[in-house]
Amino acid sequence: MRENLIHLTSTSSTNEYLYDLISRDDSLTEGLVVWSDFQTSGKGQLSNVWESEEGMNLTFSMLFFPSFLPIQSQFLLSQFVSLGIVDYLSNEVGMKDVTVKWPNDIYWKNKKIAGVLIENLLMGNSISHTIVGVGLNVNQKKFLSDAPNPVSMATATRRQFNLDEELQKLVSAIKFRYLQLIKGDFSSLRAQYFKALYRADNFYYYQDENGSFAAKIDSVGDDGILSLRLVDGEIRKYAFKEVSFIISNK
Repeated sequence: MRENLIHLTSTSSTNEYLYDLISRDDSLTEGLVVWSDFQTSGKGQLSNVWESEEGMNLTFSMLFFPSFLPIQSQFLLSQFVSLGIVDYLSNEVGMKDVTVKWPNDIYWKNKKIAGVLIENLLMGNSISHTIVGVGLNVNQKKFLSDAPNPVSMATATRRQFNLDEELQKLVSAIKFRYLQLIKGDFSSLRAQYFKALYRADNFYYYQDENGSFAAKIDSVGDDGILSLRLVDGEIRKYAFKEVSFIISNK
């Protein structure tokens, strides 16, 4: 992996760094990884900030060229990345109870251990470049932001990890899932993503603009829309940030 890795001591955002690199260099290879020990302005979904203590976690971005994927199916990009991270935490780290909280937060039990930010560059009717930003809490033990439920690999397993070694394992797991996407195995990716979903097994409480309600996850569309089935059978559909999970911090 070393020949396709850029390791930075610090940058504002690895996604922004990679985006700028794309604009200046058309010879970049697929699977390029930009890894930074510290991000001064690490980004989460919808301009949220990702908290990460310097030199303690994995904050990196990867480059893909999924021009074969129909734009209307672009949520499969979130699915393959999320599954790659779940595979890594479950199989390489040996953690149990790892799930994907829709759309692509990675949870251990009821706590967030990783986040994903995907940015697509379009050319005509196809996706020319995809930048996948990943923030994984590895060795950090204290979190200072008001994020309600962060957790790290170290606190979950009571172990310390070598970041360089774990990055290689995680990138390999994500690339393995990307090969599944390249092969067109979309139905398996969808099914495995649904199986890995946080709280997909039963009815739980959610909150939308009208208040709280009990529902069960019914499906997730290729556009990323979440369908929730209420106790009376009514189906409600939500885009990202239109509904939230009600989660106890205990």
